[in-house]
Amino acid sequence: MKKIIKALPRLILATVSCAGGNLLYAYSDNLSGYNITHIAEDNITHSIYAGTDQGLFVSSGGMKNWTLKTTADGLQGNKILDIATNGSDVYVIDQDADGIRYADVSHDQGQSWTVLSDEYSGLYKNVEYDNGKLYLMAALDNASSSFLPTGYISESQDGGKSWKDLNFPVDTVKEDSLSVSSNNLCFVDWWTNFLYVSVDDGQTWSYDGIYDSSGGRPHLNSVVCDAKDNVAIVATDKGTNVRSLDFHSAGPMNMTGADTEIVKKSIEDPFGENWAVTDDGLYIGTGAVLGNLNYQDYASEESALPSRMINDVYANNEIALAATDNGLSSLMKVFKFKAKDTVNNINFTLLPAYQDTAYTDQGFYPEMLSNNAFQDGVFSFSLAEIWNLSTQNATNFVNDVGVGAMFGLTTSASSPDKLYFYLEGTLEINGSKVSEAIYLAQGDSAFNWWVGVPNSVMQNGILSVHTEDGKEYCIQGYGSEKNEVTIGSCQDGGGDSGTELKDNTVRIYPGGGVSSVSYQMEGFEVSDGQPYSSSLKEDEYTSDGYLKITFSAGRHKTDKVADDYRGAVGDHSSYGRNTSADYPGSLNFYIYGPLTINGSPVTEDVYLAQGSNDSGNNWWFGSKNAWQDSGDFMWVKTADGHQYCISNGNEDDYTFMVSDKCPSNDTTPHMAEIDIDLGDAIYSVEFKMDLGNTVVSSGQPHADLLSRYTLKDNGSDDNQLQMVFNAGHHESDSVADKFNSGDIAAINTFSDNNDYTKPGELYYYFYGDLIINGSPVVNKVMFAEESLSFHYDSNTAFGMYSSSGSCKRDAWWVGSEGAENADGNDKLELYTANHQCYVLEAYDMDDGTCSDAEYHDHDHKFKLYGCYA
Repeated sequence: MKKIIKALPRLILATVSCAGGNLLYAYSDNLSGYNITHIAEDNITHSIYAGTDQGLFVSSGGMKNWTLKTTADGLQGNKILDIATNGSDVYVIDQDADGIRYADVSHDQGQSWTVLSDEYSGLYKNVEYDNGKLYLMAALDNASSSFLPTGYISESQDGGKSWKDLNFPVDTVKEDSLSVSSNNLCFVDWWTNFLYVSVDDGQTWSYDGIYDSSGGRPHLNSVVCDAKDNVAIVATDKGTNVRSLDFHSAGPMNMTGADTEIVKKSIEDPFGENWAVTDDGLYIGTGAVLGNLNYQDYASEESALPSRMINDVYANNEIALAATDNGLSSLMKVFKFKAKDTVNNINFTLLPAYQDTAYTDQGFYPEMLSNNAFQDGVFSFSLAEIWNLSTQNATNFVNDVGVGAMFGLTTSASSPDKLYFYLEGTLEINGSKVSEAIYLAQGDSAFNWWVGVPNSVMQNGILSVHTEDGKEYCIQGYGSEKNEVTIGSCQDGGGDSGTELKDNTVRIYPGGGVSSVSYQMEGFEVSDGQPYSSSLKEDEYTSDGYLKITFSAGRHKTDKVADDYRGAVGDHSSYGRNTSADYPGSLNFYIYGPLTINGSPVTEDVYLAQGSNDSGNNWWFGSKNAWQDSGDFMWVKTADGHQYCISNGNEDDYTFMVSDKCPSNDTTPHMAEIDIDLGDAIYSVEFKMDLGNTVVSSGQPHADLLSRYTLKDNGSDDNQLQMVFNAGHHESDSVADKFNSGDIAAINTFSDNNDYTKPGELYYYFYGDLIINGSPVVNKVMFAEESLSFHYDSNTAFGMYSSSGSCKRDAWWVGSEGAENADGNDKLELYTANHQCYVLEAYDMDDGTCSDAEYHDHDHKFKLYGCYA
């Protein structure tokens, strides 16, 4: 059955990834050899108009069948300076060989031309059409001329039959300076270098200067007036600047980390994407709403248009076009098949029915596939954006593929509800065709793609297909990419003779401000000849609060794996354990996939890689949009806009901590355990930590919740409450002062010294409700840790002031307001809300040295029992 792919609006801009240049598009060229100065499309008739210095090109059939219109067709000049459209009506500002500017109009989609207005012939600069009104701007080139005493803006509400002059405050403006949006008029003055705004259709005007990030006054080139978001977006020679139309707020917008980019022109499309034309290429940014600017994330499109000077850009909800000095370029979709492990060649071809499909309802006739080639391990192809979102497309796709034989990229849905289009083609892997046709489609979940193969097996998001030569291959999504899949072997790799499959574990710890982390492996690369498992052996939380990830593979490092890793994440988007390098030089392997923090995924896939150095194996954490912080830490951003610090997660070389703040330099969190044995008269115990109220020494890393909290049977008559907390070990008296404030009584795990009743310095303390036999202690109970220097005689008890030897060990404190010390200071009496009394006692340290097993067994333990037991 021949399937017709319907032409439809091109919702292309919303799918450009601006926060890292992860482009989903290529460009298709037209009018090569011409310097295209201006570009416009009429969104009613879908005619496209391309202005040059040799005339106006008109196409009423999409991107083909261009006709050049010149003075022979009624234009007064061949150099096109501005274009506006309204249905079949086209308005242009053109210039003749003597530099005289005119305003002309066509009422038949550019086929024939007449004079639009001649009142200010020779001085026209701009033409704009908005909400049924036509605007013409006329002004001087510079202030030295006295030919015209002032500039003019004329308005027509009948298509140019009659005109009225609006109030106009200056006499010098630039071409492309005027912008109109719902009775809001904006322009920039060439001479005074001010931004002018009228919010009442030109009756009154306000003006102000524009300032860059350093407080200087950049030169202003053009402006976009945006009534929807109440802003003016100004293109300057130092980046892009936004001002509210009432001039109350301002802010510079940087171009990819620099504010020195010369922006010639800015536009905003209906999706809030901001396009900036510069001498170095085309940039795209998001976020037009003042107060929520995301302009620092402009992504350069320069790589998609190499060696081109871009003069203009046009974008609406159907099409995006770039006018360059070598033709007109239109955005096209890109889809990629990425080869891995045993796959060394991929090819995809459309079935003939799709190649012959005609696109008629919108008037565009694109090539179905272009730029299709297998290079550097990736087969990619481009496809013009002209389709319509519909439930019928999705129904046909599901019927043709079959339920359970498809998957969608970056979605958990089992089938699509709506699709823009779908294609049917032939997939070849290593020179052999897949037995069934492959279907590719674009859905409405953030413009993601779907992949389906009839009669295939789909499990855990992986599609298993067979080629005609009897081989089996697996197709699966490539991390968080919406338009890329990987094709590789479905079997685990056995490895060369003499290699060994080993379990390799990396841990991620949720630190301060982080309540949950999760990771999903989407792919991997292992050094050639090494064995591997194609799935994770472990991906789960451990009892001490870590996310433990275990990947089984051989350990042999190669430069190629490291080079591929760096190619994926960049040279300065990695954080390595046990190394001062910015990136690895060689690696055993890497895995990649989405890391989700507090329910929101990191914007790009997270790569976890293992290498080695003189001290053993070490791990790397990398992500494309991550950035290093002074070499000691790294930051990542999640899709919900939050930023998180990646730092040391413990003393070992295979743990990373994720937190909302970076710790002080050279600090490392430590796992610390405190146990409470349950004695006589204790039937139940529970501790509810007050989240977010941990007190730590300044700059130290810490968690906001317990890493482990378990009530376990310790093998005797007593049960035991175990709690583990993760924080940096740097003492300060300020933490101790807060712990000691109020009417507090406390004991520590070295309570034999009755004189030491309160800590002088502490690493940290946390607190909450200790509930004993169902009733809470009347005041919060605090648990704190410090380091104490102890002196001992080899045959006598520990004490603070003995002199035969010394050691330094960590000790725990427990304290509470309203509690009482008993038996000197060895015990702490606690009272619950139901008026019961309980004793918390530290284990005695009667003899031995710091290395004794008793010390290690008792330095973090207390015993809880009834006062009268």
